Amino acid sequence: MHLPWTVKFLIALALFLHIAGGINRWYFLFYPFYDKLAHFVAALTIAFMLYLFLLCLGTYSRFKPGRYTIMGIILVTTMLFGQAWEYAELSIDMLFRSTYYMSSLDSLIDSTGNFLGAFIIVVIAYYDLKKSSVADVFNRYVQW
Repeated sequence: MHLPWTVKFLIALALFLHIAGGINRWYFLFYPFYDKLAHFVAALTIAFMLYLFLLCLGTYSRFKPGRYTIMGIILVTTMLFGQAWEYAELSIDMLFRSTYYMSSLDSLIDSTGNFLGAFIIVVIAYYDLKKSSVADVFNRYVQW
């Protein structure tokens, strides 16, 4: 299975942003912009990978989700991942006395970045599935 280059690029970019941001302290030097960018890219990556996973399920399993089901699963699951990340930041700070969790307002704005990343993929899914079947869209994205 060969994933599209965009997915590979997004995975590499999300990893780079998070690792380099921690090592070089860019999260703190370029706060709040860097953190929001990292959340947006990570949400975009998770949502796109989830979209491909749902397309694969719809093509090769008995689970046949419709367009709106796919859109809902992408949005809700991506937001849940984002909230889990925020709780993890808070838990790490409480346990190790670090400073990754800035405030509840910061978490709310991070969630906005997460929503925007997921929303872009939801819009792509809407237009992809409006004119083609799940299997056709999957075969357009993924090569065997």
